[in-house]
Amino acid sequence: VRQDELEAVRQELDDLIAERIRAVMPKNARSSGLITNGHLHDALGGGGGLVHFDMVVDANWTGLDGLTIQLGSGSSVEMYSTIQAAITAADADNAVRSILINGGTYTETVTVAATFDSTLILIGEGRDKVIIDGAFSYLPSGRQLFIEHLTFNSTWTGNTTAGQSNIIHAFDCRFIGALDGNIASTTTDMTQFTHCTFDAAVGGTGGWTSPFFENCDFGA
Repeated sequence: VRQDELEAVRQELDDLIAERIRAVMPKNARSSGLITNGHLHDALGGGGGLVHFDMVVDANWTGLDGLTIQLGSGSSVEMYSTIQAAITAADADNAVRSILINGGTYTETVTVAATFDSTLILIGEGRDKVIIDGAFSYLPSGRQLFIEHLTFNSTWTGNTTAGQSNIIHAFDCRFIGALDGNIASTTTDMTQFTHCTFDAAVGGTGGWTSPFFENCDFGA
């Protein structure tokens, strides 16, 4: 393969990733009440520049999980074929990590383990484009989770141990399966849902503590 052909392929990938990143620039950064100490905006490179993601998940990715691709802008992203692989790698990094999930149906069980010790940001390419078709569990303690533009087709479960103090922000997400666990149990969690749709029941083991719903639709 000629060098100019390789450069053309790399430029095409650069343009594609940049286009997708611009399309899903986090709404949370512009929504009052959703940011604690500016974590989301800072983590994604806010301040006027192009939003940067640390990892990109693509269901059609056939390369090695964790392969780093250098972008023309000078930044780089790690590529993964599954959401779980990206989250597991982010857990090992022990730092704030932002993950862009490209369109597709991801038939997998996704678990954010109790060992996850920082802020996690999951941004989908579009709510109707990214479907997580498997149980989703969020088990850390005292951490922040941002989720945007995602559809959860199965149960959404969290850590039900009292006093976990997690802060969860959901924007433009659809929950087809039932919600249960730390967002609806006797913990000190704070959860905010903005422009979300709930097809199934929203409940928990111990009653609500401090959830907030803004411009949400409830089908159940």
